[in-house]
Amino acid sequence: MKEMELIFNKMITSIETDLSVPSLKNMALEALKYHQSQSNFSFGRLTLIHHDMFAKRSKEVVKAAAAVEILVLAGDILDDVEDQDQPEAPWTQTELLYSLHLAISLLLLGQKMITDLKIEEERKVKLLSYVSSKLLNSLSGQHIDLTHAIETEEDLLYMIKRKSGSLICLACMLGAILADAEEHFSIIENYALNMGIVAQIKNDLQDLYDWDRKSDIRLKKISLPVWYMLNDKTDNLLKSYYSGQLDYRELYEKKETVIQEVEHKGAIHYARVMIEIHKGKAYQYIEKLNVSAKYKSLLKKLI
Repeated sequence: MKEMELIFNKMITSIETDLSVPSLKNMALEALKYHQSQSNFSFGRLTLIHHDMFAKRSKEVVKAAAAVEILVLAGDILDDVEDQDQPEAPWTQTELLYSLHLAISLLLLGQKMITDLKIEEERKVKLLSYVSSKLLNSLSGQHIDLTHAIETEEDLLYMIKRKSGSLICLACMLGAILADAEEHFSIIENYALNMGIVAQIKNDLQDLYDWDRKSDIRLKKISLPVWYMLNDKTDNLLKSYYSGQLDYRELYEKKETVIQEVEHKGAIHYARVMIEIHKGKAYQYIEKLNVSAKYKSLLKKLI
């Protein structure tokens, strides 16, 4: 059975077993089906890879991989609530409340799945502590993103490391902790953080072109290419919008011009250079792993 199918089936089993209220269970299953259609379960697969590099596969690590994907799904739902993408169809208060309740339920379910793992208590405590720490880091990064508390490039990279890098660290380290690969923890965390930066910048570049589906620009979020435009010495439309000189309707009417400015003033090139820099850093740390070339190659393909 393929890894994605293993993870998906374990997620379904956990939802059906532990969510006893039919309506909540159905909401969770619908969210999971959508998640499956939009995702290749990369977080859960990272958990499996980081276990298999150091130890023989067990049923418990598959459960841990499913728990990671449940936690990521909860985070995605929270992101949707906070961003409320697709503003032409705003959510009702009831929909917001249901979504928040579902996200909280899935966060607790993911942690329960880890609590229920049949492993020694000392390792279980280490797993739960790590999960809580990285979830808190990710939520703090999300808060920085929401409150636009970013002035410098260092501020921006710090936010990305916490928001996105923490989740990739969580996925990788759960597998490594279950495999008792403690001597590799520092290396794994370092390349996982850089993987998170690369993934976030790639997403930010895609979102620059997708104004109808994504609300990042409407909400005046500061991504890496946007930060570049706001710090450009010449005038541009994004700078005018973020400073309040234009409203969103006026900016949207000039969307094509905005994109041209972003492309011609160097923001796209800057973001792509940053991707390559952090991809290179991740590669350097991956090469330090004492594992087979097969796993090093597999990790690099996931960046």
